Amino acid sequence: MRCNICGSTEFVDMNSRKGVRCKKCGSLERTRLLYLYIQKLNFTSVPRILHIAPERGLSEKLYELAGENYISADISMEYEWCRNFRQIDLTELDEIPSNSYDLIVHSHVLEHIPCNIAYTLFHLHRILKPAGVHLCVIPFTGEYWDECFAEIGEKERKRRFGQEDHVRRFGRKDLSKSLGKIIRLPEEVDLLQEFTEAELKEANIPEGYWRGFSMTTVLKLRKEDYLLTDPNSGNPEGAVCLSGLTDSEEAFWFAKEAQYLRECLALTAKENRGLKQQVKTLQNSSQKMKKYEAEAKKHKESIRYRIGTAFVEAVTSVKGFFLFPARITGLFLEKLNGRK
Repeated sequence: MRCNICGSTEFVDMNSRKGVRCKKCGSLERTRLLYLYIQKLNFTSVPRILHIAPERGLSEKLYELAGENYISADISMEYEWCRNFRQIDLTELDEIPSNSYDLIVHSHVLEHIPCNIAYTLFHLHRILKPAGVHLCVIPFTGEYWDECFAEIGEKERKRRFGQEDHVRRFGRKDLSKSLGKIIRLPEEVDLLQEFTEAELKEANIPEGYWRGFSMTTVLKLRKEDYLLTDPNSGNPEGAVCLSGLTDSEEAFWFAKEAQYLRECLALTAKENRGLKQQVKTLQNSSQKMKKYEAEAKKHKESIRYRIGTAFVEAVTSVKGFFLFPARITGLFLEKLNGRK
């Protein structure tokens, strides 16, 4: 038994699950199973990979596979350690170009996303290339689908969804009426149809996860496995329109972008007018300050100011008292000579 990601043979407990966490790279059974699927993929060229909520050991393996074509992403900046990290919000994916990635990978992410899951899945399949693969691990832990975006408190979230930061639970009994309406799901899960018993045991995948939907189930999805169709696509057979935007969609987003640019230009013009007004105000203040300084200088040079200064010194010091008559006489002579 050996970790297929880092090669370690040491495993430790993960909560109540005995001996499932790799002591060296930290991989769990679902991470190692995910990598088993990745190892069976055949790319004709260096793939472009989007790895969401990256696991440390798996991240290194994917970077070895794709190099600078590997992109790690999450809404949290705690993943900045990862190569080529990008901060993305899975509730705001409209700006990512279509047909961008050969492989999209994520594990135990969809239960955290606080928006309609159909939106996120649509855009993940939109940005997938036509021959691309979407590998995701979804925890099927309950009997029925449950979801809530309201503020119900951590205690209630843990009771309903199994964890304080989850917003939904994926049930097993109503798959055909919930997640199965959005993406094409396999009729059954049997890992022995994908891997040999020796491969599963070697990677330390517990037998309890070999069959049926579970918290470790890996879904291998293609672009066309997103089932919600475009009613305006003009295809009576309901083929999924994911290869790009329709003409009407393109026109809509072009108009929206143009409006955004106009608003930005208007805001920039308004800010420029404000800056010009500030500069003008500062110039006026500077001119007033120069005027005050000139008046103060003129006042200090005036006969009245100098008489007042001499009087203050005469009152406050002995030297000033004896010099006072001479200073007054000098100022009087200056006045006679025409100086102010």
